[in-house]
Amino acid sequence: MAWYDRNHLATLNLAGNVVHGYRFDPRARRLHLLQTFSGPEGDARPENLAFSPDGRWLAITHIRRGGVDVHAVDRATGRFVAEPRITIRGADRTLHGVGFSACSRYLAFTTLDEIARVRLFRIREEGPARVWAESIQDFTSRRTRLKPKGVDFAPNGRFAAICYAPNVREAPGGSDGGLLCIHRCRPAGGIDPHPVSTAGRELVPSIPEDVRFFPDGAHVAVSSQASDVVTLLAVDPETGAIQRPATTLRNPRARLSFPHGLGISPDGRFLAVSNYGDDTIAIFAVRGGGAVG
Repeated sequence: MAWYDRNHLATLNLAGNVVHGYRFDPRARRLHLLQTFSGPEGDARPENLAFSPDGRWLAITHIRRGGVDVHAVDRATGRFVAEPRITIRGADRTLHGVGFSACSRYLAFTTLDEIARVRLFRIREEGPARVWAESIQDFTSRRTRLKPKGVDFAPNGRFAAICYAPNVREAPGGSDGGLLCIHRCRPAGGIDPHPVSTAGRELVPSIPEDVRFFPDGAHVAVSSQASDVVTLLAVDPETGAIQRPATTLRNPRARLSFPHGLGISPDGRFLAVSNYGDDTIAIFAVRGGGAVG
């Protein structure tokens, strides 16, 4: 899931191959359905989505069919165009996380195949008619045998966050369970494959699924399906150093059920969590310092 245009939220249904767009009323704490569209024909299984910070693009990864579809967003109405403007296809079959850079020109996504790579593309445009994605980098982490899951970029453009977990078919026993890496972004484009900081099981719950930066760049949220936990970690926006947990959302109070996707509102006031277990959306209010109520 992902927020866009201040108070709009997009979610997807993997089994139903459907994307929903909502308007969030913060006073009533209610979601109002604005739009629904079906994904590509066949068993595509949309897995994750992200909006570009400039509000122009919606990217959706597909875990069954492979590939990324990039849709245009009508910023006047808050609706997205069902027909994709860009389609990225390659050898990857099982895609997972996706995120746009702070400048909106770069798109990163993760793959869970045996290659287990993070791929980076640049969005190119020649006038309003021609838009395409150019591959500029792909890399595999040498620090872990785990699979890359979620990926996101810091709002100051300096860092990218990637969380790693065992493959869904692998038993978590005997593995290191989960890993969060903060990588430096290169000024000319690209991500340094060697992380500036990492956090393992001492800070990150087992089998993390998604990671998102807060607008202040000083916190990230990490979801864990296996643990029914969402963890907020403090990150130094200047150095990328992972510092400490700010807040941990746990049951029974949080009422999480296999938390999967994460979305943080552009003003940083709300954290949305999609629950895979009971097909619900939970929205939490965020206070100063990363506290969640």
